[in-house]
Amino acid sequence: MLGMSMFLPFLPLYLRQLGVTEPGKLEFVSGLLFAAPFFAATVATPVWGVLGDKHGRKLMVVRASLGLSLATLLMGFARTVPQLFVLRVAQGAVSGFIAAALALMASKAPRERMGYALGTLQTAIPTGTILGPLIGGALADAIGYRQIFFVTAAMNLTAGIAVILLVPRDLPEPREAGFGQVFENYRTVFGTPQFRLLFFVLFGSQFALMSIQPVMALYVEYLGTSGRLLATTTGVIFAITGVASAIGAPRWGRRGDRKGYRPVLGRALLGAALFALPQALVARAWQLFLLRIGYGAFIGGIVPSVQAMIGIRAPAERRAGIMGVTSTALMMGNLTGPLIGGAVAGSFGLRSVFVLATAVFVALLAALYPRMAEPARPETVRPEPAAQVVTV
Repeated sequence: MLGMSMFLPFLPLYLRQLGVTEPGKLEFVSGLLFAAPFFAATVATPVWGVLGDKHGRKLMVVRASLGLSLATLLMGFARTVPQLFVLRVAQGAVSGFIAAALALMASKAPRERMGYALGTLQTAIPTGTILGPLIGGALADAIGYRQIFFVTAAMNLTAGIAVILLVPRDLPEPREAGFGQVFENYRTVFGTPQFRLLFFVLFGSQFALMSIQPVMALYVEYLGTSGRLLATTTGVIFAITGVASAIGAPRWGRRGDRKGYRPVLGRALLGAALFALPQALVARAWQLFLLRIGYGAFIGGIVPSVQAMIGIRAPAERRAGIMGVTSTALMMGNLTGPLIGGAVAGSFGLRSVFVLATAVFVALLAALYPRMAEPARPETVRPEPAAQVVTV
């Protein structure tokens, strides 16, 4: 995540170097390139999940790291927008790092601490995005945008080598797991009401988050930041969101373990909506910076809560496959969010994407949240002796 976030915030500025300068078109092409890898990942991730159940999740993490390294290296040599687009699609096809890591953690974590374990692991994502935009912004101002792709390739390679050397291999139970299991996992997710609801919450929240991403650098510029400070300021604003999310995610997860994942999810969705809307009204970059702190703090509570509820409900022998299917919700959000966000910004102005994100969070809270049920907690699975039962 450190490597990948070094260049993603600055794609709109890099596109200008490749010749895309027309207003409206720049926002749309930026959204298209943000979304490109997630189209392939939506198809590929469930397949990688089934292979992880059969051959081990560590193997899938290593495969994703090395594949991302190669794809990003080749992006550094792209000379046209179509070349960059094709390589972004290839990047998505070999992805699946986060889904495999979450499945590995969920298979090892004690059930009663699932939320805390996944929340702690989830901090890897915002922690990488804390340092990535800061380092990437400084490098972009110092050495240019193209060279960041080579640094990112080295970071992904380093991550893959670290996993090979330091993470013990998981040994799944021997079982037959053909590609037909992919379709069975899809039937399980979409045929089970609670899985289905959680899938759409993941999709909607990621859609809202990513609809803003491709135009953030342009919005910072619109608020009056220009010149050599533009990339650095954008990086700082991206980073502070990650800082707040990294601090909040384990705390949300621990609270979910104690009080229930459903109420935590409801509060996180409400807070995200309340902090998303004012971002459309700011007049200066420092005001946006302050609002992104609160926004990140609540965003950090959404995915760990949902993933914990999925991990608890999923059968152990199919957990990676089912979490691979539900992770496609994130991929679909990553795919459609930038596309629609870029199109909305190009048609209605940069501020409109924050209104769009707010509307999505409100819709999730009003339409899907009331139908969710809290998964059975460990103490309800193992009944207490009769003398300790208390009726309330």
